[in-house]
Amino acid sequence: MVDSISTNSEEIYELWRRDMMLKTKNDAIAKIYLELAKNPTETNFVKACFANQILEGIYFYSGFTYIYTLARSGKMLGSAQMIRFIQRDEVTHLVLFQNLINTLRKERPELFTHELKAEVIEMFKEAVELETEWGQYITQGQILGLTDDIVAQYIQFLADERLSAVGFDKLYNVKNPIKWVDDFAKFNDQKTNFFEGTLRVASLLMMTSKPEEQNLCSLLFETTPNYSTNLQTLLQLIEQTKTNTIILAHEVCLTGFDYDNLQKATDFSLYATEELLCASKDKTIVLTMLEKIEGEVFNVVKVFHNGEIIHERAKARLFRLGDEEKYMSEGDDEAFEVFEIDGIKIAIFICFELRFKELWIKAEGADVILVPAWWGKPRSEHFKTLTQALALMNECYVICADALNTECSAKSAIITPQGEVALNGNKPCLVQAYNQKNITLMRRYINIGIN
Repeated sequence: MVDSISTNSEEIYELWRRDMMLKTKNDAIAKIYLELAKNPTETNFVKACFANQILEGIYFYSGFTYIYTLARSGKMLGSAQMIRFIQRDEVTHLVLFQNLINTLRKERPELFTHELKAEVIEMFKEAVELETEWGQYITQGQILGLTDDIVAQYIQFLADERLSAVGFDKLYNVKNPIKWVDDFAKFNDQKTNFFEGTLRVASLLMMTSKPEEQNLCSLLFETTPNYSTNLQTLLQLIEQTKTNTIILAHEVCLTGFDYDNLQKATDFSLYATEELLCASKDKTIVLTMLEKIEGEVFNVVKVFHNGEIIHERAKARLFRLGDEEKYMSEGDDEAFEVFEIDGIKIAIFICFELRFKELWIKAEGADVILVPAWWGKPRSEHFKTLTQALALMNECYVICADALNTECSAKSAIITPQGEVALNGNKPCLVQAYNQKNITLMRRYINIGIN
């Protein structure tokens, strides 16, 4: 990898000797291995096992993240794939030494004296400090999505994960600030979990819920000129919902159609994505965001589910009365599809798309149809009529979310397969239980050929 991206690879290979920050970080671990080599006692062996958790579980994983962050922005994709090969092996090593430590704790508890535990804690504290300094030193705040604070918190999170995996108390008790990293641990069809070393398939089996356990939620709030305020409002509403809830926010809820600040809006979408990936653990969050792709701006719907983006596509019908085509590019009809979340078939119409019958055909068979919108108040009855008709035509649930802004209809609602409409009214968060039987009974009772 070094040879492929640098014309002066020898200088890079020698950095571990000449860069004092890198040397100090490495020496902190190397001295523990050297101590074991010189004096191979049981205590020194245990310390070396913990040193492995720091080396492979904090140092290496922190390093992987910088490449993955670049890859997420479309840079160094080949290098990121190489890192996936490396990580596949490191996960195995990491879990092996975790198992060693846990077995020793069970079979030889006398080795884990108060003195040893205190020394291990100091090792981890020193490692966090050194790795944080190193991470901030090499990124220099120049990688989009990785601020100094995020680097520091992520390394603290890694330390907590490693300690808790071997029966120690967490030191920092912080959340993972970049949960999306797990998605970049994918290796072909076998996707290893970034922290556990288990097959991703097994993780999904544990995390997925039955359709009957799901809730549906439509949000209703105002988009202000302050992007951060909008994001905090959204996160607070998400926090109020139960696990296994499908949550729909209105179109461009974080930025609005801020045509005068499109670069700022698309940059904020990248930042907000990190927050929403974290917030979507055990939940599903659906919204649209302004996003720049190959120099063009698109209005992209994103589905965040269990810490991943599982579906996204650009708006395929731009609203010309609102001049959307002057500032944004249109997506492709081919991307409009029915997909599944925990066994529930989902389709999404982005606002103006609701008026096009050829897209209605593509949504046939969906159990839940989501409609994020920025729908004009003068046409609010159109929105109500179309969404209710969508539920009746497909004999399914429809969740629609519109903005509370003065120019919008504010007709956020949940509509049943029987066409019953529950409006948010003055509720910023309207929740109903999802019931698959309602769909099945309706489709049997009035059979129009929908399976």
